[in-house]
Amino acid sequence: ADEEEDAAAIIRDAVANVQKTKSHKEKVIKFGKVEIIEFPYTLGDNPSVSSGPPISMAHNHQDWFSVDLIEYDDAKETIHRRSNQEMRMDQMLRKHILQSSGHSLREIMQATIEVQNARELRRQSVQSSATHLMLHQARTTARRRLQSSVSGLKQRNFAAIQRAPNGRNANNVRKSHTKKSVAAGHHRDSLTL
Repeated sequence: ADEEEDAAAIIRDAVANVQKTKSHKEKVIKFGKVEIIEFPYTLGDNPSVSSGPPISMAHNHQDWFSVDLIEYDDAKETIHRRSNQEMRMDQMLRKHILQSSGHSLREIMQATIEVQNARELRRQSVQSSATHLMLHQARTTARRRLQSSVSGLKQRNFAAIQRAPNGRNANNVRKSHTKKSVAAGHHRDSLTL
């Protein structure tokens, strides 16, 4: 009787564990609201702006509200979604928005100058990097050609030694072949940088 009760208890525990596992798998996540936080415009510092003052979001939010998800989705379908080109602001619009946000003309001009300086430094850095890359590639190519030339010379000397007649001294063959290689102009691979 005790064994049957133990077996029944084990089965009950196993069934309970299976039911718990199933209930974990059946959980569903639901979203009810969308929270929208609005931030005011402020002067930015992004040097990627093509011209004029950069514009950015301020750190402090100005408004915060919740909307039901279904209402939000319905409203989103009726609103025209702007393309990247439509989202671009020309410099006059950015300047107007910044002035309306309380920035002085002096602050706007200072930010514009700082961005131009940063953009110029980036351009110089890219130009300098390109020059260094070209020099590195030229040095690497010259090193490879020199190594190839030396390797080829060593291989020709080794082959000449292997072909040497039994009566000749191997050192004499190596020396005479080296002299012939130099005289034949095997230094044509050298580069001047």
